[in-house]
Amino acid sequence: MDAERTDNSKTANKRQDVSNIGVSPLYFLGKLVWSIVRFLFLLGMAFVILYPIFYMISMSLRDSIDMYDASIVWIPRHFTLENFKLVFTAMDFLPALKNSAVITVVCTALQVLVCATTGYGLARFEFRGKKLLLLIVIFTIIVPPQMVNLPNYLLFSDFDIFGMIHAVTGAETTFSMLDQFSTVFILAALGQGIRSGLFILIFYQYFRNVPKELEEAALIDGCGYLKTYRQIMLPNAGGPIITVIVFSAVWYWNDYYTMTTFFTNIRTVSVRLSGLSNSLTSLMGNDAYNPYEIMTIQQAACLVCLVPIFILFAVLQRRFSRSILTSGLVG
Repeated sequence: MDAERTDNSKTANKRQDVSNIGVSPLYFLGKLVWSIVRFLFLLGMAFVILYPIFYMISMSLRDSIDMYDASIVWIPRHFTLENFKLVFTAMDFLPALKNSAVITVVCTALQVLVCATTGYGLARFEFRGKKLLLLIVIFTIIVPPQMVNLPNYLLFSDFDIFGMIHAVTGAETTFSMLDQFSTVFILAALGQGIRSGLFILIFYQYFRNVPKELEEAALIDGCGYLKTYRQIMLPNAGGPIITVIVFSAVWYWNDYYTMTTFFTNIRTVSVRLSGLSNSLTSLMGNDAYNPYEIMTIQQAACLVCLVPIFILFAVLQRRFSRSILTSGLVG
């Protein structure tokens, strides 16, 4: 009992000491204000990000009759899937989906391999002209893609590497590589893919911060530079690899300018989406749809085109969030 009374008295004395010290009411007020401001800021960001998606879903499931009802804000009164059926018909969606998938998968894989190797070489080896190459990489990020794609278009439309084809075959005319998948594959394999300069810098930043002791230990064990890169450095670069995969896939999937520059008959999802109104007009006639019907169909088309990107991000979301911290994009 005496020990318990002693402990209680000590606790009471500590509380009294804390109460004597006191905490200013302004501290609690500032903490409350900061919590409210942070909550409102996050709520505003969530609204800006999620509003277009909710609006897209709501519009794509509406019948055109609901567009004339001002009382409908989010939940349609007449649910319909007819908009999605028209999207698949007007956009010729399955062939476009196949073309976009082939271009996205192959170009993303090539960019990961090429950019990782280039970034590793710039980060780990010292050679003459290294700073100049880094400046060129940065230059490719700054320069608009139009300034690069136009010369590449002229190159592939009349393809002849330094006149070697003419010298070997003796032919007066060269051949065109336009409207072929190999065109964008070659650009991705040679470091001229979409945002390749940024991806090289991501890998460069990562490999530069990796301890050199890993390489030295591998070299002592008899590994060469190529084997060290393939078996040690590249498997440990999971963070930047996931980052590059997500960004490259999204940019190739949504790209319109590059696809219309090099392709005429090959139509991707983004190209079909941009010409949806003309496709509907040619499919059903000029007076077939009113502006409200076209609006609901366009929203359904946008939602369908975003589904593969949503699936990719849902699968890689956890790894992608972790990879951002180790890819050099933060800090």
